[in-house]
Amino acid sequence: MNRKSVRFRLTVWYSVILIVSIVVIFSSFYWITQQELYRHTDLLLKSHGSRVAEMISSQSQSLDNLTGSRLLFDEFGDIPGMLVIITDGTGSIIQSTQPAVTIASQTSFLLKKVKDSDLELFINQTFSGSELRMIVIPIVDKGKTAFVVMMGHPIDVIQKSLHSLLINLIASFFLFVIPTIFGGFVIAKRVMQPIVKMSTQMQKITSENFRKYYGSNRSTT
Repeated sequence: MNRKSVRFRLTVWYSVILIVSIVVIFSSFYWITQQELYRHTDLLLKSHGSRVAEMISSQSQSLDNLTGSRLLFDEFGDIPGMLVIITDGTGSIIQSTQPAVTIASQTSFLLKKVKDSDLELFINQTFSGSELRMIVIPIVDKGKTAFVVMMGHPIDVIQKSLHSLLINLIASFFLFVIPTIFGGFVIAKRVMQPIVKMSTQMQKITSENFRKYYGSNRSTT
C-alpha cells in the first residue's frame, strides 16, 4: 500500500479519530460506573462511621472506657466482613474487630493519610488478604487528633464486576474497531475513485494537448 496516497492518509486519520473517540467513551463509561458503585459503598461507610464517631464524641469516653467497651462488636459484629478500628491520636489501636497484630501496618499507613487533617478520607486498602473500601474519620479535640475511626467494607463483588466490565469493553472495542476500520478503507477507496478517474483523464488531456502543440510547432518550423 502506498503510504503517501490520499486514500491511505484518509484511512489513517479516520482510524485514529475513531479509536480515540471510542477509548474516551469507553473509559468515561468505566470511570462513571466505578464511581457509582463506590458511591453506594461510601454512603454506607459514612453513615456507620459517622455514628461511631458521634458516639465517641458525645459520650466523651476516656481511653480506658473505650478499651473495655463492646461498642464495635455490639454495633457491627453481625455485619459480614465489616472492619472497624478505633485508634488514639498517637496511632495505638484501642479497639478493633480484627486482631491488632494483623492490621498494625495497614492502620499506620491510613493514619499517615489523615495526619494533621480533620477531613474524612475514602480509600481502598487490603486487610488480611481482602480488598476493603475504607473510610477514615479523624476526631479532633482542641486542635489535635484525639481519636481516629476507620471502617472498611469488602469490595470483592465490586472489583469482580469492574473486571468483568473491563473485559467486555476491551472485547467490544476490538469487535467494533477492526471491521469499522476496514469499512473506512473501503469507503475511502470508493470516495477516491471519481477523483482518481478525473485525475487520470486530466493527465490524458494534458498529454494529448502537449503532443498536438508540440507536433504543430514542429510542422510550422
